[in-house]
Amino acid sequence: MKPKATREILDRMPPAAVDAERALLCSMLVKPAIIPDVADSINAADFYNRANAAILRHLVGMAADGTTIGLDTLQLSLREAGELEAIGGAAYLAELFEATYTPSAYRTHLAAITKAAKLRAVIGTATGILTDAYGNDDPVEVASNAAERLLAVTAAGTRKKPTAGDVFAQTLQSIVEPRDDERFGLATGLQGYDNDIGGLFPNELAVLAARPSMGKSALAAQIFLHSAERGRHALFITLEMSARELATRILSSRAGVDLQRIRTGNLTQEDRRALVDGNADLPVEFMHLVDQSRMTTAGIRWEVMRLRQKHQVDLLVVDYLTRLQPADPRAQRYLQIGAMTGDLKRFALEFNLPVLCLAQLGRGAEGKGETRPRLSHLRESGDIEQDADVVMFLHRPERVDRDDPDLRGKAFLYVEKNRNGPCAEFEMHFDGRIGRFTNDATPAPYPEFQQWGR
Repeated sequence: MKPKATREILDRMPPAAVDAERALLCSMLVKPAIIPDVADSINAADFYNRANAAILRHLVGMAADGTTIGLDTLQLSLREAGELEAIGGAAYLAELFEATYTPSAYRTHLAAITKAAKLRAVIGTATGILTDAYGNDDPVEVASNAAERLLAVTAAGTRKKPTAGDVFAQTLQSIVEPRDDERFGLATGLQGYDNDIGGLFPNELAVLAARPSMGKSALAAQIFLHSAERGRHALFITLEMSARELATRILSSRAGVDLQRIRTGNLTQEDRRALVDGNADLPVEFMHLVDQSRMTTAGIRWEVMRLRQKHQVDLLVVDYLTRLQPADPRAQRYLQIGAMTGDLKRFALEFNLPVLCLAQLGRGAEGKGETRPRLSHLRESGDIEQDADVVMFLHRPERVDRDDPDLRGKAFLYVEKNRNGPCAEFEMHFDGRIGRFTNDATPAPYPEFQQWGR
């Protein structure tokens, strides 16, 4: 039977640890050396009793100013601020100081105070979610926002500030002893890019942009597959094609079977055998697909959080940016795009993973006679360039000049922005039959010459 949110439940006294608050304050008076650690762990807002919260603020402030900590100086500080009577006067301070607590147990008191504060925060957040649910007709949006707000409550204060020594030691270890002999960044499978750029890095937003039909979804799916094949959990958010269509492309590419023959059903027995044999070891346990034509960045956060309950997420792919639904439909388009790229960058930082987001380029450059894509061609918002750590462009010249046989199969990946590394360009070959990019820039042989072995 589901519990009802009755007035009796809502009017109950919220969780509190007043005794632990008093014990902690007494410990700080007796042993001022613990005050910096206490100040790093909690703040006055975590206290339930207002008088105790005021005393904590003064003790921390006095320590920061270099004032000697003691009952007399604390009383003077409170009197000068006009708060002495509000906390119960000198009698309350004397009572606090006379209590017998062991300062060495202050961390136990900290834990009790923090636990009660988080429970109160959860109750407050849940009440706000209840209010939102009554005033919003979109259950997905309510659930996504609820998950985000509850995560923020439970995550607050759980990460201890690392010292400089911790940061340098962890960074050095990750460089000289990478996990599972992996690179410092997540390998894409494109050898030139991985060697020169280092792959896709956690905490970074990488934008892969191209004009329509250049193969950016195919390249993203290839990187997604490569990550899964190396035992990395990868999440692919597809807003344009269905999960089944994406799966078809991956099966085709992996088995080397012509995608068009799969789509038309004109498969030979050899094709069917190649599809089955070529995908027998497909790492489906590391591949996670979400297809939804209408999704906000809050929805993406929800999907990442849901997956993280079961697995570590090593890569997030979003196909593609301008297909996302804005949080504020009334805002100007450039503000909408800026908000979405900002959210994706925050996801990279919050979840400590690389985010690969695809973006569509406008056709304005073609009207100017330009063929190579540039940063100025990014559509609708300069925030894409600003928020992204890496901006790369995929270009296939044969899509622009179809009459030049020398361009057949040629593809280029231009890294035009790299906040933490070099910019570069890489020549590749694209096999359109199976939608696969390779480092081999040599074009495929013409069918009419194959009988002569050329």
